[in-house]
Amino acid sequence: NEITGIISDRNGKIFTNITVIDKAAYINRYQPALNIQPNLYLQNWNLTYAQMQFENITAINYTRNIETEFSEFIMSSTKGRIYIYQKFSVELSQYVNNVSILILDIINPTNSTDENSWEVAIVNCSDNGTPNQFETLGVLQKFHALVPSFSPWWEIFDFKNSIDGPIYLNKSRTNRTIENGVLKYWFAMRVKIPQDDSRYGGGPKLLYFNPDEGTSPNIGEGDTFAQSPEFSFDNYTVNYVKENKTINGTRVSGGIDSFKNWTDNDRYFVKNESQFVNITTRFELDELKNSNYNWSELKQVLWWDVTKNDLNWWVREHYKYIFSINLYLAINVSNTAAINNANLTFYNYVQDLWNISSTFSFENITQENEVLLTHKIRDPITKAIYILFGIDTGVNRNNSLTFKFEYESDGSSEFNVSINQFTLEIGELEELNTIQQYDPQIQELYNVNNVTHFNGTTDFVLNEALEALEFNDNKRIQNTAKTNNITIEFTFNVLNELNNSLWDVDFYDWIIVNPYPIIPLMEIRVASNVSIRHEDNITLATLELYKGNKTSEFLSDEQNAAPWIQVSETNRTFAFIKEETGIISLDAGFTWIFLQFLNKSNNNTVKMRLRYQTNVTNGDPDWAYNVSINHVSINFYIQNAYTSDIASTIGLGLRSAFLTPTLIKMQNFGTNITNNGYQKGIWDNSISDGFPQQGFYEFNITSIWPEIKFDLVGIYEIERQQAFQWEYQLSETRETILWSISADFLYYAYYNVIKESRSLNIIVPSNWKLMEVFNYTNLTPITSGGWYTDNITTGLSQIIFVYNISDGIWKIGMNSSMSVMYANYSASGEIKIDQILDVNVSIPNHYGGDVSFEVYNEAALMIFSNYDALNKTLLENSTFFNWDVSESTSNTGKHYLKTYWVNYNQTNAFLSLNVEVINVTKWTSNFTYVPLPGTIRFGQAVSLDLDFFCENSSISFEGFPVKFTMKYETLTEPFTRYIDTNYETLLNYTVPDSFTGNLNITIEFYGNYRIYGFIEEFSLDIEEKLGVNIEFVITPDIQYLTGTHYFSVKV
Repeated sequence: NEITGIISDRNGKIFTNITVIDKAAYINRYQPALNIQPNLYLQNWNLTYAQMQFENITAINYTRNIETEFSEFIMSSTKGRIYIYQKFSVELSQYVNNVSILILDIINPTNSTDENSWEVAIVNCSDNGTPNQFETLGVLQKFHALVPSFSPWWEIFDFKNSIDGPIYLNKSRTNRTIENGVLKYWFAMRVKIPQDDSRYGGGPKLLYFNPDEGTSPNIGEGDTFAQSPEFSFDNYTVNYVKENKTINGTRVSGGIDSFKNWTDNDRYFVKNESQFVNITTRFELDELKNSNYNWSELKQVLWWDVTKNDLNWWVREHYKYIFSINLYLAINVSNTAAINNANLTFYNYVQDLWNISSTFSFENITQENEVLLTHKIRDPITKAIYILFGIDTGVNRNNSLTFKFEYESDGSSEFNVSINQFTLEIGELEELNTIQQYDPQIQELYNVNNVTHFNGTTDFVLNEALEALEFNDNKRIQNTAKTNNITIEFTFNVLNELNNSLWDVDFYDWIIVNPYPIIPLMEIRVASNVSIRHEDNITLATLELYKGNKTSEFLSDEQNAAPWIQVSETNRTFAFIKEETGIISLDAGFTWIFLQFLNKSNNNTVKMRLRYQTNVTNGDPDWAYNVSINHVSINFYIQNAYTSDIASTIGLGLRSAFLTPTLIKMQNFGTNITNNGYQKGIWDNSISDGFPQQGFYEFNITSIWPEIKFDLVGIYEIERQQAFQWEYQLSETRETILWSISADFLYYAYYNVIKESRSLNIIVPSNWKLMEVFNYTNLTPITSGGWYTDNITTGLSQIIFVYNISDGIWKIGMNSSMSVMYANYSASGEIKIDQILDVNVSIPNHYGGDVSFEVYNEAALMIFSNYDALNKTLLENSTFFNWDVSESTSNTGKHYLKTYWVNYNQTNAFLSLNVEVINVTKWTSNFTYVPLPGTIRFGQAVSLDLDFFCENSSISFEGFPVKFTMKYETLTEPFTRYIDTNYETLLNYTVPDSFTGNLNITIEFYGNYRIYGFIEEFSLDIEEKLGVNIEFVITPDIQYLTGTHYFSVKV
């Protein structure tokens, strides 16, 4: 009456805890290939849990490479020191130990001052991201006055070993941003470039940088900013009317203050007296603020040049002294039709007369509608006229400038003049001393591409000459004059990589671009000498630019008339007996003039020439002299189109004695390591994927600090799969099923094992009951050890855990029982998607327990569940559930209904399960339409009149869309109509006049979540149109009709 059997190779697991000590682990954030991660050697075992104690956590000082390559440099200024700011970011508060910058310093070895010292500082950044010059965290200065150097070198500023020590970067005191999910705290390294001290025995100072170019792997550390005496902006001083008089006319209202503000409605109002109104206004101009001269001195300089008939320097340099004279006028005149004459003049105090001003036209000062007019005087000659003749700098005259408004009418009627504002601004270029965002200028060097000699000879062919001129080396071209003069002409093609529209702008707009124009500077370099006995015999050694017939308002009449203009400062700039390199620096103003003379139609060609002449006569030994030229080039300083980084490095560090894992955001597998004291941390967590690779399991310790090291003590729980054998025994006299589960265990001994932690688990049906556990290795079972618990899951199985297991054969005894449960459903086999399923559950033989009802779709995903706990005390053994189908699914098809009951106590476990399949469907629908005519012809109108029906008559079709698609040849005509309240819809369609083939019609009703849609397709054969002949039954006789008559026939 008994049946026994064996089920082999049932899966389970065995567990044990091990302790492992790991010394000198090392993590490198940016070079993970160097990592020495903690790891475990687990042969055929998996890791499930880890408790890790971190000790001696140390943050290793590291060097941040802002930029280690260089291709360009920032040159010092002769006007003063330059401050360059290089932004950089950190992710936590830390210390700056040192900064290295790549520099070149042509120094005066006998002079060491603050002026020629280099300086590096670290500053916070403001909320808008700009470096904050007023929040300096630390600064270090270094003097260079020992050995001159002509090669760049890395200069180290060692803050850590300075008097003040390393600089602390406090992340809470500076600007921060989030980039790609990373929180960055921004600081800036400030480098002071000393002033160029060439005039005092030194030379230029260079700070090197490298443009990012947009394709570099390092697209930029951070923005660069600068404060430079080379930056300028146009600043204006407002001058108000100091005195005014009404000479002709009657002042009705207003005074001096009336001229100040256009918006205050305070007007200077004058009515005519006879035919005239004359009003004078006198300004007393404030002294110039940024010029080397005051008004009186500037006037004297101009008078001196006028007497010499030479205003060339003023034409070229005027904007540097007076950038602009701006006049603002708001005026209106009544009865303008009566005005015969109107002028605005200024008082020429030198000649004691009134000069008509070109500032405002007749129409400007005789308008009836008051608007604010602006006139800007920028051309050099008009400025000079005002300065020389208009501004009275005499004793007690206080730089007076007087204007007069003159009006004369035809005498036919009255008129009045109202002035609401008349002010004068003097604009000067002023040093822009605030921090500006700044991408350092790059340099573009252009060499000669053609050379021609006039009145001389040379031994070089063209290619050899161009090669000789390319570098300042030992290759030179020799040019021998045939007489006492010689000309060497050079051709260049420049700036073709730039768009010419960049300098196709107004001169003044070019000058005031902040922080500097597109091309703020250009240099022409010529290395040459003249082989002549006496240097004084050289009367001309100059460089000239070819402009052809082009003119410029910034050139004198003489210069505009000539095809060539002198570029070099003097006539003897290149009168060198020994070879020297002459550098002609052209500022932004003359650079703009230079760019206007490029031959754009010929690849931006520009021609320049060196002209030499002596004062000797034929027969003199210096008559046929020789000119040697080593190098000629044009160098442009161009605003960089890309961001750049200063060639620099920053040494950073932390104080490890006060280090915590949280500070440096230490994590293991992305989970934080918690603080456990200074330089200590703890991490404990379950591990779901602890599978070794090639026998080793490696942890993933990370930190935002670039390099860390630490020691580690870990307690780990490991497991491996274990095959179990299930033996069963059933008897008709016993309601339970007896089970004996056994396996032979051998635990891992590679590491130090915690014996009491050795354990196992197995998965069995949830209604099985654990009865006993014992070691069966010996003939006599041993019951010591084997502590057990059971863990029943919510599904059909449970996991049994057994602890304190030793090596050997262990057996586990269990039993199970079966129970009866009835599950009745209100629908069987099929249910509509808008219906509700009622479920009644009863357990006839038991009270209490948990009843669950679940619904799964075809993908085995649970879409609905409900639960009820039966009260055993109240003798509850039944319950019910409702499933509203449409609330949990919008899909039709098979669905699985699972109802189960679980009830257990300390001695028994019971389970019942019921599974049914039900098909979720929608209501069917259909439509009919009025038959179409048997014969349909091209051009004929047809009607598709549809009636709709549903299996469930209570469902409304109103408002549902119906799509009609007409297809013929390759054309498709879609139409959409909507069902009306009578469940009908209509499409009137006119067949095209002609096409080849049939007319294919598709009617689509989409339905919705409750109703299935319906599609009907059919094809129509379209007949040709009928021909129509029109004839008169009785031919009209001409006697019945006279004149012209029209007949209309409609078919």
